[in-house]
Amino acid sequence: MKTVAGKDSVGDARIDFVSGKVDAAVVWEPDITAALRERPGSHLLLTSKADGFDHLLADCMVAREDFITKNPEAIRAFVNGWLDGTQVANNDHPLVVRLLMENEPMYRDLGEEQTRAGLATVKWADLNDNIEMFGLDGRKAVFDKLFSEAGKLWQKRGIIKKAVAPGEAVDLRFLKEIYRSQRSYGRKLVTG
Repeated sequence: MKTVAGKDSVGDARIDFVSGKVDAAVVWEPDITAALRERPGSHLLLTSKADGFDHLLADCMVAREDFITKNPEAIRAFVNGWLDGTQVANNDHPLVVRLLMENEPMYRDLGEEQTRAGLATVKWADLNDNIEMFGLDGRKAVFDKLFSEAGKLWQKRGIIKKAVAPGEAVDLRFLKEIYRSQRSYGRKLVTG
């Protein structure tokens, strides 16, 4: 008989894996590194990066609709700040290592070498990633496919009663503004 244990956090899943309560766990960095180190004989079965699933996981920012309506400048500043931060984070790993170790106990416990090594598996979503994820340039949005497939799966498993259309779940106005402003300055957005 298969037993599946849902968890409220990745940290809880890692702790259950390390303690032997479960034989497999879905986690991401830094929990991957910690789990492999703390449970002898453990192995990576599948990674989103190495196994071609790099567009399967999408972290999205969420806010209540009433907050967005009442505070559009705060949301705009948050999105701009996130995108500015991801540009720095993706290009300045020594700074990221220092900040993570100063502010996150798990990274401090891992140490500088393992924190730096873990960054090779991480890419924070920048504007180019958001252009592709949400189809800001008119191409098919990756988000729409992921969201629709997840909705069907959740509905089939009884987690939700009715799937929601992808367009009902996102508010892209702030990303679209940023994308338009970058294009109007003639900046190269999509590389490769």
